[in-house]
Amino acid sequence: MGWTPLPIGIENYAEMIEKGYYYVDKTMLIKELLDKKGKVNLFTRPRRFGKTLNMSMLQYFFEKSEKDCTPLFTGTKIMRTGEKYLSEMGQYPVIFLSLKSMKQDSYSAAFYCLKESIVPLENAYFHGFYDRMAGLVRSLFESALKTNNTLEFAVITGCLRISKESIFTGLNNLNIISIMDDSYAEHFGFTQEEVDSMLSSYHLESKRDCVKEWYDGYQFGDTEVYNPWSVISYVDSCYKNSDALFKPFWSNTSSNSIVRTLVERADFSVRQEIESLIAGETIFKPVHEDITYEDMDSTQNHLWNFLFFTGYLKKIRQIQKEEDIFAEMSIPNIEVRYIYKNTVLRWFEESMK
Repeated sequence: MGWTPLPIGIENYAEMIEKGYYYVDKTMLIKELLDKKGKVNLFTRPRRFGKTLNMSMLQYFFEKSEKDCTPLFTGTKIMRTGEKYLSEMGQYPVIFLSLKSMKQDSYSAAFYCLKESIVPLENAYFHGFYDRMAGLVRSLFESALKTNNTLEFAVITGCLRISKESIFTGLNNLNIISIMDDSYAEHFGFTQEEVDSMLSSYHLESKRDCVKEWYDGYQFGDTEVYNPWSVISYVDSCYKNSDALFKPFWSNTSSNSIVRTLVERADFSVRQEIESLIAGETIFKPVHEDITYEDMDSTQNHLWNFLFFTGYLKKIRQIQKEEDIFAEMSIPNIEVRYIYKNTVLRWFEESMK
């Protein structure tokens, strides 16, 4: 049996299927969306956890086009769900916007590029035009998602849940699904069953325990998931050498400027807590899901929230104290511990110079 290519950097669903890449079937996301009937759905997950690929998959399933997209879903789980769901295929005009490449450093440049997409608020914050951009994005969302009688439903994805009062003001139909929620948990990232199947397909069953130690440990609701980017990258590295060394792949995907800024502003007590995390200990912190970029300077607790929601920490357990939620947190795996030891601590050292 030949080597099935791994989809390194492939985010277009049609390309994934037509070119024969290994695909971990996430099509049951379609069924759950149709069952729950959320009008506007915001999913927040860390970087490289399959958000863009899932959005592309939704587009090819729902979009009305001259080309029949049924062959793209042959053999997938959604095709076994029955006419109730399959009758929705190819029934809607779909607008797909990707925010990834929008990194303009001025409001005028960003406004120009809004003809194509929406500028990430993170970039606007660091270049000093957050308020103006937040207002513009807010008005766009209100027009497209609130006062639009032709809207069937919308799906938004991102790394962070930004406060409803920031850009989602007035959207009473907004359904937010974060890493704290059980809903949709298995549709982003790889489950143990999916990783076992992949390792078996490439005759790497003997690597199961090490793959788990390096790339598992993320907790979405009560579901434990693997970092899909890292698992795929590791298996791909075994193409010529089945004994390829384990290494951190996720750390090379993108830098988190928000986390770095918060780390550089943090005091010595935060460094001590990070060092305790590296040593395998846990911390207990309040979880605030409704945040804005403007809140970042107000309290060091926001550092832990950003680390948590962007994949640098995992939830072990949570408790509720009156109106607040507290979570016991730890570093999820060896890969992320490497990032702390070789990147986060270096940021601390540079900030002290």
